[in-house]
Amino acid sequence: MKVRMGQIMKGPAKPAGLMLLACLFACTSTAVAQTDGGLGHCTLLSESSNNAQGGGGCPQLSLNLRLLSAQISQNKRLPSQQLSQNNKQLPGHPTYIQVDYPGATATTINGGPNLEGTSVGGWTDTSGVTHGFTLTAQGVFTSFDPPGSVNTVPEYIDVAGVIVGMYIDSAGTSHGFVLNGDHYTSVNYPGEPGDGLEGNNPFGEFVGLYCSTPACMDETVHSFVLYNGRYTSFDPPGATGSYPATVSALGAIVGSYTIVSGATCETQCEAFLLVNGNYTNINPPESVFTVAGGGNLQNQVVGGYFDSAGTVHGYLWSNGAYATIDYPGGTFTLAAGINDLDLIEGDFIDTAGHIHGFIRIP
Repeated sequence: MKVRMGQIMKGPAKPAGLMLLACLFACTSTAVAQTDGGLGHCTLLSESSNNAQGGGGCPQLSLNLRLLSAQISQNKRLPSQQLSQNNKQLPGHPTYIQVDYPGATATTINGGPNLEGTSVGGWTDTSGVTHGFTLTAQGVFTSFDPPGSVNTVPEYIDVAGVIVGMYIDSAGTSHGFVLNGDHYTSVNYPGEPGDGLEGNNPFGEFVGLYCSTPACMDETVHSFVLYNGRYTSFDPPGATGSYPATVSALGAIVGSYTIVSGATCETQCEAFLLVNGNYTNINPPESVFTVAGGGNLQNQVVGGYFDSAGTVHGYLWSNGAYATIDYPGGTFTLAAGINDLDLIEGDFIDTAGHIHGFIRIP
């Protein structure tokens, strides 16, 4: 699952309580992923789909690239007025905006801001139930849950405002979901006990994970791509398992994997960037193990890592160079995503042990 506060603390999502404090992604399988080099979709070769074929490009490519170009040219839009009192800026450093859903016991930002300035995340109520929310550039929160959900984790929001994520139903089974406007669609990987969606792009390509148990808790998971109704599983070469975080408009996939048999990313993990069939490992020099939170069109990657002292830091990887991200005054920082304007979002723990979201302005 996309890196959140709990992903670096303990295994994949739990069905109750604080999702972010209960999951670090688990992994397993031995498939190889490849891309066709085209825009808008990937061709992935795996044990479950040995003859996957490319879709011959995207019929809306020109339109969508014009949309992206127009939106990138706009001014950066950020939650401002309602959140301005939470801004923290050090001389010569980026500005950090603290994000807290009203009345929540914990808040995480999991995806965005998209190019319209909207982010998605999770908030936990006093009963320990996690709900999804959107946060607009004007600082307006809106809570939501897919029908039948008892715990909701939105993971990503694209340029068109389409939201993907995962939820757990009353039977304890995890499902992926797509929220397009007011319409929900459940996504279930064929033949697997549980799954979830982690990201999507404007060309209808989705990435997600499927699990060996219904609730996707503390067990092995594998990555998949969903395109034109077809599911294709994959893991990096040599991996015993993996899960993706995001897929860019150019088809680049960011994620995490483990190569240790029987292990999960809770104890042994590396981040990866997959571009045109080529994998790049991402591990900051000080890292004991590393997870990926997300990437952008420029193939910059953010995530989190443990250092040798057991402290968790966020990081930014850009063309082979690393930068550490630590929320000012925080004891624990994770970068969960980066957009095409280089805005970074994530989560941190303060000195009192409370969990908050943040947006980082370059």
